[in-house]
Amino acid sequence: MKPPLLSTPAGGLPTPIINAVLTDPFQKTTVTNFDLNAIALLVEIIDTGSLSSAALRNNLSRSAVSHRLKTLEAALGVQLLRRTTRRLEPTEIGRRLYEHGRIIVGELAQVRAKASTAGNSPSGAVRLSLPTGLGDALISSMLMDFKRAFPQVELEVLFENRVLDLLADEVDVAIRILSSPPESLHALDLGNVNWVMCAAPDYLKRVGTPTRLDQLPSLEIICAAAVGGKLTVSATRCSQRTIITVNPGLRSENFQFLKHAVIAGLGIGILPFYQVESDLGGGRLVGLMPEYRFGIFGRKVMLLAMPDRYRTAASGALIEFLKVRVREDMAAFGERFDAARLAPRSAAVTERPSADVRSCADSVR
Repeated sequence: MKPPLLSTPAGGLPTPIINAVLTDPFQKTTVTNFDLNAIALLVEIIDTGSLSSAALRNNLSRSAVSHRLKTLEAALGVQLLRRTTRRLEPTEIGRRLYEHGRIIVGELAQVRAKASTAGNSPSGAVRLSLPTGLGDALISSMLMDFKRAFPQVELEVLFENRVLDLLADEVDVAIRILSSPPESLHALDLGNVNWVMCAAPDYLKRVGTPTRLDQLPSLEIICAAAVGGKLTVSATRCSQRTIITVNPGLRSENFQFLKHAVIAGLGIGILPFYQVESDLGGGRLVGLMPEYRFGIFGRKVMLLAMPDRYRTAASGALIEFLKVRVREDMAAFGERFDAARLAPRSAAVTERPSADVRSCADSVR
């Protein structure tokens, strides 16, 4: 969890004061000796986008937050925030103060975290959000190892697929499958998801084996939920990318359920390789059109966290753990995926020769 704003120590000692100089490059205004808590609160207001959200996160009334903001603006002699139709936005000098303030607050948080855990194992609460499929198939078992290694960390794990506002949802660390990460978050690339188009052998015997992309819109597609119903699927072959729009007949956020539906012969699935690897190897599912590399929603497995100012020793330990373990496993899945794509295939499954796959292998890795 993020550390609280600086508080007044017991005994009525004064709050910390910055004995530094801030110069407005436009107005040449110089201000000294202002409350560090006010700077931390300004950072909080800009991050959350409203006075009410900042007040809620710090157990303050909205009027108290507004008063502290006005006091800071009066001390500086400048306006720091302006209200738009949707949220509060910083003025130019407010933005510059925010950028400096977030560095100061971040460094203080790191000092506090290091001091509190000096000579000890990381401890404290961490809230982790995982996508349902990847979380269940891969990461949940890793977290058992993490808890054994860091028993003093209180770990809360959420399984959900929606795009998060980490600050508003009080999530310390999240993993998501995206095309690109939000600019406001600290992001680590953990590897690529390899999506597989597959079906049960009985289904292919009943309806035939599709070998062309233009056949897909007329087939029963089973995949993750898409906003608005229709789903955009990308198919890349030899660096040529094709976009197909399909209307899934069965969709869910639960990838285990989707896999069972495909095995039951209800349609053609577009699922992550890590979800269906054993079923492909065991013959319960058959991969289709291996010459294409498919994608929905995105291919990047991204670890997302708030900037360093909210980093605790416990969340830092989890981030380092996941960075190593998830990268190792995703790289291994990628190697096995490529090996499976290049393996000889039965003519009953696809009319395309396996050499056609090999000719494009290097271009789609």
